[in-house]
Amino acid sequence: ARILVDDGEQTHFGRAIAVEGSTIQHLCNGLSAKETGKKMHLSHRTVETHRSNILHKLGFSNAAELIRYAVKEGLVDWQ
Repeated sequence: ARILVDDGEQTHFGRAIAVEGSTIQHLCNGLSAKETGKKMHLSHRTVETHRSNILHKLGFSNAAELIRYAVKEGLVDWQ
């Protein structure tokens, strides 16, 4: 999946992407925190913290809600 965001659009998702977009992208691709950490050169705990922060900022309680939102809003390209 590839994250699609219009820089002019001030969505909650858009603001989160500025800091933690790679974590969202890897999550939408189905990668675990450990796999994402390897790709981003971070510890899995840092990735888990990013994911938790994203969920909190956007008001979601789990990753499924985040992915559902990204798909619904057309923010993820599944090519």
